Amino acid sequence: MLKKPAYGMLLSVMLRDEDLALVYESWWKTRRSVIHTMSPTSPEKGMQVLFDRNYEDVYSDPGSPLTQRTAWGTSVLARVDGQPQLLLEGLGASPDGNKPFLDLLDLRTKQTKRIWQCSPDCYETPGSIMSDSSLVSGIMYSDYLQIFGLP
Repeated sequence: MLKKPAYGMLLSVMLRDEDLALVYESWWKTRRSVIHTMSPTSPEKGMQVLFDRNYEDVYSDPGSPLTQRTAWGTSVLARVDGQPQLLLEGLGASPDGNKPFLDLLDLRTKQTKRIWQCSPDCYETPGSIMSDSSLVSGIMYSDYLQIFGLP
C-alpha cells in the first residue's frame, strides 16, 4: 500500500515489472511535479525521487518514458536489455526551438546519456518501440547499438 503522496496529488502509476514502477504526483498551486521510483512487490522500501521539477519549465523537462505493449495489449515501461534503465523521449525545448531527443536514463545513478537528438536543419521525432528486438521504428536494435555506441 502506498503512503499518502508527500508533495501533492497522486496522478498515476506506470509499471514495468515486479521490480519497477514510476509514481507520478503533482501540485497545481506550486506547479511542482515529482516522479518517484518504487518496487511494487516491496513497498516497504519506500519511494525514491527520480525527478522533482516545475512542470511549467519546459527547458528542464527530462522527457517521458517510452512504453511497449504486452501480449495482453497493455502498456508497460520499456525494458532496455533487462537493465535498470529507461528510455526517455522529449521535445528538447530550447531558445532556438524544439530539438526532440531520446535519452537513456540509468536508474542507479540517475544519469542520462543522449543517444539521439534531432539535427538543427530538420524536425524529426523518435518513432515507437516495435518489439524487443527493435528500438525505434525503422532501426533495428542491434544497428542502434552500433550507431549510438550503447553498451
